Amino acid sequence: MRVAALLVFAASVVGLSGCSPSLETCDPLAARAVTYDTLGKPYYQGQALVFASCGGTGGFCHTTPAVGTARHGVPFGFNFDMELVPRNLSMERDIAATEVLRAGQQRVYDQRFEIYSSVLDGDMPALPEFYEHVESFVDSNNRVLPRLDTDAGQEILRNWLACGSPVVERRPTVDDSGNFDYTRPEGVTPVGDVVAPNQNVITPEFSSIYASVISTTCGVVGCHRGTEPTGNLDMGSRTAAYSNLVGVNAMSSGCIDSGLMRVVEEDADHSLLINKLEGHLANGDMVCGPQMPLGGTPLDESVIDVIREWINEGALDN
Repeated sequence: MRVAALLVFAASVVGLSGCSPSLETCDPLAARAVTYDTLGKPYYQGQALVFASCGGTGGFCHTTPAVGTARHGVPFGFNFDMELVPRNLSMERDIAATEVLRAGQQRVYDQRFEIYSSVLDGDMPALPEFYEHVESFVDSNNRVLPRLDTDAGQEILRNWLACGSPVVERRPTVDDSGNFDYTRPEGVTPVGDVVAPNQNVITPEFSSIYASVISTTCGVVGCHRGTEPTGNLDMGSRTAAYSNLVGVNAMSSGCIDSGLMRVVEEDADHSLLINKLEGHLANGDMVCGPQMPLGGTPLDESVIDVIREWINEGALDN
C-alpha cells in the first residue's frame, strides 16, 4: 500500500497529477515561527516538518545523503534538502552547502501543491515512523512541533508553502567576545535567514560545552583538575581545558602509545575525546583505557552529538 502510494507521488511530481488543493493565504509571521532540534539548532516550523518527515533526520528519502534503499523508491536527485548550512566552513564548502539548501527550497516551492496534496491524502510521508521524527523539535516554550498527520501540522505546512517556504539558512557565528555575529561570509548569496540557536540547551560552542558538560563531569576535583589531574589532562578551567584538548596528543598511561589526538579539528571521528565518551573508536574497536566519564553514567548521545558538531565545525574557542 505504501509502495503504491510512493509510486503515485513520484508520478504526480513529474506533472502527471490532476487538480491540486489551493494553498490559500499566507501569514508571513507564522511562516517564520521558529522551532529547535535537540541540539538547539533553529528551523522554521514548516522547514522542520519537511526536514524531519521527508528525509533530513536520518538521511532517508528526499535528501542528498540518502542512497540505495534509504531512498525508499524516491528518484535519485529528487531532494527536499532543508538542513542548515554548518558554521565555520571553508568558503568553497560554505557556498556548496548553501547551494544544496537553495536547490532544496526551490524544489519544495516548485512542488508545493503536490507536496501538500500528498500530505492531505496520507500518501506522504511514505512510512508511519517518518511522522514521529518531528517530535524532537520544540519551540522556546518547549511546545512540541505537531506531526504531519494532525490538523495543526498540516496547517503549519500549508501556510509555510503558501508563503514561499522560507528557511533558516544558518546560525550566527560567535566572535572573540562570545557575541553572535550575524554576517555571512563574503561571496555567499543568501538563501534564507540567520537565526540564533536555542540558548536554553547545550550548543556547539566551547563555552556552552564547558559550562554544561566539562565543568560538571570532567573538570572536577579527583578527576581532570588539580596539580595531578587524571591522564595528565587538566580541565579545571575553560582556558586549561581548551589548550589541553585541541591539537594535543593523549598523555595518559593507557593512551599515550596510541598516538591519538584528544581533539582533531574538523574530525570528530578521530578525536580521542569522542572515542572516550562513546567507548569505542570510529571503526568499532575498543578505545584505549576506560570509557568516560570514569565510573559515571555515559553521556547521552544527543550531548555527544553537540560535542561532535563543535569539533567538526573547527573546534573553535568560542
